[in-house]
Amino acid sequence: MIRTLIGFALPIAAVWLALGAWDLRRAARSGLVALAVSFGVGIGLSALTTTWAVFLGLPLGGIFVGLDALLWIGLGAAAWMRLRSAPSSAPSASLAPLPKVTALCWVARAAFLLVAVMAVSASLAEYAALPHGQWDAWAIWNQKARFLLRGGRGWTSALAIDFSNPGHPLLLPATVARLWAYAGTETTFAPALLSFSFGAAILASVIGALGVHRARAWMAGAVLLAPEMYLKQVMSQMADVPLGFFIMGTLVVLRKDHVPDWLNAAEARAMLLLAGLLVGFGAWTKNEGLVFLPIVGLLVAWTMIRHGRLRDAAWWAVGLAPGILTVLYFKLIVAPVTPVYVAQQEGGPGILSLVLDPARHAVVWPLLWRTLALWGGPMAEGVVPVAILAALGAALAPGGRSARGVFAVTFLMLAGYYLVYIITPLDIVMLVNTSFNRLLAQLWPTLVLAAFFAGTILRRRSPAAP
Repeated sequence: MIRTLIGFALPIAAVWLALGAWDLRRAARSGLVALAVSFGVGIGLSALTTTWAVFLGLPLGGIFVGLDALLWIGLGAAAWMRLRSAPSSAPSASLAPLPKVTALCWVARAAFLLVAVMAVSASLAEYAALPHGQWDAWAIWNQKARFLLRGGRGWTSALAIDFSNPGHPLLLPATVARLWAYAGTETTFAPALLSFSFGAAILASVIGALGVHRARAWMAGAVLLAPEMYLKQVMSQMADVPLGFFIMGTLVVLRKDHVPDWLNAAEARAMLLLAGLLVGFGAWTKNEGLVFLPIVGLLVAWTMIRHGRLRDAAWWAVGLAPGILTVLYFKLIVAPVTPVYVAQQEGGPGILSLVLDPARHAVVWPLLWRTLALWGGPMAEGVVPVAILAALGAALAPGGRSARGVFAVTFLMLAGYYLVYIITPLDIVMLVNTSFNRLLAQLWPTLVLAAFFAGTILRRRSPAAP
């Protein structure tokens, strides 16, 4: 367990120091969000280095572990020395004084603590009952991790197993295989630790983005953890909650009117660079991340044009490059396999005929609505429609710019999933019943965030004019 924890912590600590050394933490504008982003970037980068080590034929054994540890220790040491030698500088913008913690805030914190204790207990019980995770965990994600670890140059044999979805991206399998290499054994603790940490990072992002000094941040945290369906996905060892984190992390970094006027150029570039990294890692986590990519691309382009900073969008592309280039290499060279749920289509005209077929919509829409209305589990049924209405209200309220961005992205993601259900060659009823619960788990955190994003969250004073 200790060696697993060392392998887990090294890239996260190195990235945390690097973000501070190169003045990128300011993009988070919250200590909790900065920690969550460091976690996501650290896991994402270490997954990429592990993936490319496997692509280049390096076995995930002792030599790999030594080189991997040297890489992260070296990055952390370089960042530490830069932090020690860098002169202190005043921030470009100062936070307004924090409001006094009210009695309501203490009540909200107590309620959150109660829900959090129950959520952690439920997560531990889920792990005790299913230490290898749910079906897709051991049949797809952890199975591929075993091939990456054991297979050497023959690891691509895993791609011949049709039911394991050969073209699925490898961020989770690569990370689990890396932690197993550190541990020296295929312990169930590694994927469980990873699943739990992604859930915790989402929670930290929500509370940090809304402001730890505000009651609504803690209420949002309690609402996030309340649905049993979501908690089961947190500990499932599958890729839906990790993808949900990268979606959430991207939107949290881009929040606050998405690079507003009071940000200086350095802050804007830091936000865009980190957002690009997180989007790329999302694409390397699950195929649905490729739906998220163009949506965020449009959001960034619109924002940059609106603020007259179109050239700054290049920083988003720089951050995106490592993840998306790995995805393209994998999908075009290593595993050129079309996902079964969109395969065997007849080109544009065939897809258009499916989209315009009212009979298919008549099948899909009732199925989605029933699942959406019942999602949440005992005592939490109906939370998704309520969250959608609350998010819409926050988006339409004065000062709801951040909510509008988050809600728009969430709506477009749901529209993208709906389109896939309409054009799939698979049995629609089977596909909806086996997947939509998990797709909602990807977007549940963003709905909660948007629902509590009423008005301005953190106010900053513009720097004084020279």
